[in-house]
Amino acid sequence: MAYNNQLFPIIAGQVGVGCCTRVGMDMQPLYYTDTPMFERHLVISLPKKAKTNDWDDDFLAFENLRKIINSRKDLVNRNIEFAKILSYSTKVEIGDKIENKGIATIQDYMIEREKFMVSELV
Repeated sequence: MAYNNQLFPIIAGQVGVGCCTRVGMDMQPLYYTDTPMFERHLVISLPKKAKTNDWDDDFLAFENLRKIINSRKDLVNRNIEFAKILSYSTKVEIGDKIENKGIATIQDYMIEREKFMVSELV
């Protein structure tokens, strides 16, 4: 993705979060009301420069784009759906790689989902 003659990566990731329980020596999925506690999300991370307005959060800025992407026939036929589009800072310090900024937003999202799942346990 290019802005002002500068290239920025588009990063996609899969976030999977689940809870397990130990029965004897075996690990098994933890069930809550007959449903395993597991979730999987596909996410995309774009540069913040892709936003048309700095004031908008990621949902407001990218929800329409997410819907357009998810409506593509090739994705629908493969049962692929992106849950969220995130944004990463384009400010890079000496020695940093811009792609690490995008990867970090996906890792942050994973941690949010882990915290949510733990809160469901208590």
